[in-house]
Amino acid sequence: MPVSPLQMLLLIQLDQGPKYGYEMLKTLKEEFEGTWEPKTGTVYPALKSLTKKGYIETQTREDTDYYLITDEGLKIFELMLKHLE
Repeated sequence: MPVSPLQMLLLIQLDQGPKYGYEMLKTLKEEFEGTWEPKTGTVYPALKSLTKKGYIETQTREDTDYYLITDEGLKIFELMLKHLE
């Protein structure tokens, strides 16, 4: 698989539009409340890895780094969705 399950969850969020790291972490915590508590020590390295692979990029707005999915990231995202089906 080109991305981990956590990275896929991050790409799902970014498919809806740009987000900053803490926003994605907070959303994951809310969605998985009681079953899994994601930590910054796993989310941010996953974001860094996605950036390194070229699947996402960062854009700084008002001193905050926002993550955006790239065209290559969209291709992988769609491929992974087909795989899951």
